[in-house]
Amino acid sequence: MTIFISAGPGTASHSLVSRLERIFNTKRNTHKLGNGSGNIVAGFDTKSFLKYLYLSLLFKKKIIHQHFFPTEYNLSFIDKYYGLNKTNFIITYRNIFDTLKNMIKWKLKRKHTPLSFRTKEFEPYDIFNSKEFELNLLDVVLIINFYALWLKINQKKLIKNIMFLNFEDIVRNDNDLSSTLSDFLKKKISLDNHISENLWEKSDIKISKNLEEFIYMYCKSFSDIDFSLIGIKND
Repeated sequence: MTIFISAGPGTASHSLVSRLERIFNTKRNTHKLGNGSGNIVAGFDTKSFLKYLYLSLLFKKKIIHQHFFPTEYNLSFIDKYYGLNKTNFIITYRNIFDTLKNMIKWKLKRKHTPLSFRTKEFEPYDIFNSKEFELNLLDVVLIINFYALWLKINQKKLIKNIMFLNFEDIVRNDNDLSSTLSDFLKKKISLDNHISENLWEKSDIKISKNLEEFIYMYCKSFSDIDFSLIGIKND
């Protein structure tokens, strides 16, 4: 079975993947076609295709890691090369407001966010500066749609093997997490507590009222999706 970590931005997924790499003695692959918005469409570039062949020839466990949007095209791609029913999907998630605070840190330190539309010539936040919102709303909308798609797929039971892992549980990395993964992956899992990657220090960043209101308004546009998992309560 392939393990597919579809990571919500800022959810400590790098730490989780590195721990699983140690257990299965393998290396992650990705089917994003570039950084930032390159996550939106899945495919092969030369590096990912060669790694796919290498892992297949050596019968190595395949672990895929990216901000994967489960669109019809992307799921068809995974079905063709891995088989949807032969893939264990782990969706890592986080409270949406904490996620966006993390994205603001990205903006301040890197001038982009994990799903930004980027070019070689300049960073997205070199040219974006709004008095109303801390983030480009396209970045916010992409994150919410990422969760909307996965939540709807889970609600309709369109994928057989799927589980959701919370950011706090991944960071805590206690025996309960290892036990949960053992049950899901049908293998004894004991995650290494010494492995952690790409974690940002806590800060006192706050979200403006304008951005908070936009998030609630936009999420309410999805009439049949329960966003409580990421901190949006139903009225």
